[in-house]
Amino acid sequence: MYWDGQLNSVLAETVSVKAPNQSVKSEANGDPEKAAAKKEKMIKLDRLNYLPPELQQKFREKINQDKPLHLMILGSSSTSEQKGAWSDLLENRLMDVYGNTLLNVTVNEIANKTSTEIVEENLHKELVKQHPDILLLEPFLLYGIEEIGMKKRLNNLTAVLEDFKKGNPDLTIIIQPANPIYGAHYYLEDEKELQKYAEHNKYIYLDHWKAWPASDEKEIKDYLTNESLPNKKGNEAWAEFLINYFVREI
Repeated sequence: MYWDGQLNSVLAETVSVKAPNQSVKSEANGDPEKAAAKKEKMIKLDRLNYLPPELQQKFREKINQDKPLHLMILGSSSTSEQKGAWSDLLENRLMDVYGNTLLNVTVNEIANKTSTEIVEENLHKELVKQHPDILLLEPFLLYGIEEIGMKKRLNNLTAVLEDFKKGNPDLTIIIQPANPIYGAHYYLEDEKELQKYAEHNKYIYLDHWKAWPASDEKEIKDYLTNESLPNKKGNEAWAEFLINYFVREI
């Protein structure tokens, strides 16, 4: 009786495993291309389970259109285009999980420019024309921090975002601060104001500072270059935080 029970259990598992394959095979006999397309779509939909809920519908719409979703990463020198930067580490991980048929990632660094210069020189306008579906923005608030008040910088941020929304009214906006710095004073308050701005405007806000040592701790120097930009350790901490947001294990 024991061995009969074991045999029946194995046979049941075999049937349950083979059944989907037989279904796909029978459908393929009718239209192999249609069956392959359906299988690929099912695989893509399954990957959505790794995404945060607020982004799943955005991806689902693109899957139904058989188009990859465009994630644009934009920021200052803290958002470097160099290999090994947090943006590069994030892009590589997203490609590993979702693939280029589901996601297209572009990284854009506007270095050594204040938010005022970006707006006045229309440096973001060419990027607007790319019509991203999701904009992950580090909004140029750290560079020129001693020259421009926070109110003006937030007004500049609004101008940039309004242009992007004109290019794509369905744009999903994700805001994050630049990297923390050692011995920050007013910058800490600026970061809080940025978070309030994002929440007030119903943008997603990603506070990756939680992954860094506090700015009044000397340990944070180990995460920064002499120019107060992320070094290897800083980029890895920043990237890990974002990867945990975009790729939630199930």
